[in-house]
Amino acid sequence: MLEIGVGGEEKPNAGGGSLRMWKRYLPHAQIYGIDIHKKNIHEPRITVFQGSQGDPEFLEEVAARIGPIDLLIDDGSHIGDHIHVSFETLFPKVSPGGLYAIEELHTSYLSKYAGGAPGLPGTGIALIKSLIDGMH
Repeated sequence: MLEIGVGGEEKPNAGGGSLRMWKRYLPHAQIYGIDIHKKNIHEPRITVFQGSQGDPEFLEEVAARIGPIDLLIDDGSHIGDHIHVSFETLFPKVSPGGLYAIEELHTSYLSKYAGGAPGLPGTGIALIKSLIDGMH
């Protein structure tokens, strides 16, 4: 299980609550996290990698280290470009039958996250729309 975005912002000793929840909910899984900020989470079955979800080389390195991904949750920066890079890099690493979830797509409409009016290219919603269009 891989979650992009550990939480706690720039505080090394903060965040990781959802990783711990997944550890309890999935008692046999290895739990991995990615965060742009350093995180001091040292627990059995939890590993956190420091780097940007907008960096495909970093994401490729993480994927090579952890192997096939059964569940991936993108709760990272919520910035469209980052969502696109993460999806393009990591979706092919998801196991057949696995799940890839993107949280908080409403940020596609917020300028704070490089979003804007409906139809703006490069947002998380634009990615989802292109996938739906591709299916049809």
